[in-house]
Amino acid sequence: MLSGGTAPSAGQYYVNASVMLIVALGDTVTCILDDNGTATGVFATVGPVSNQTYETLPLSGALTMSAGDRLGVLCSDYTGNAATSFYDGAITSVLVANASASSVRFGAAHRRPARLSR
Repeated sequence: MLSGGTAPSAGQYYVNASVMLIVALGDTVTCILDDNGTATGVFATVGPVSNQTYETLPLSGALTMSAGDRLGVLCSDYTGNAATSFYDGAITSVLVANASASSVRFGAAHRRPARLSR
């Protein structure tokens, strides 16, 4: 899972995320935005791939978040191949509407190999 920051205030956020994966031969990976542990929005999928490859999956969407909600990306692979892993990723978000109409940005970028969730 790619994990971002917490929402500083409640409101509607526009979220962009990009996840780079190493996908093993024959594997398929699906990623989706995550709001406080709940998968939300449209998912992105790659695979099955014909050779081990680096793949980048873009995700974007509008999310209604409460103050303190943690933003992230959940990814899982279909075959459980140990060679499939997270390589790099980033999340950005912009508050586009709330009761006070202020603009806030938060997000995160991570660079460390990690196992995908099952």
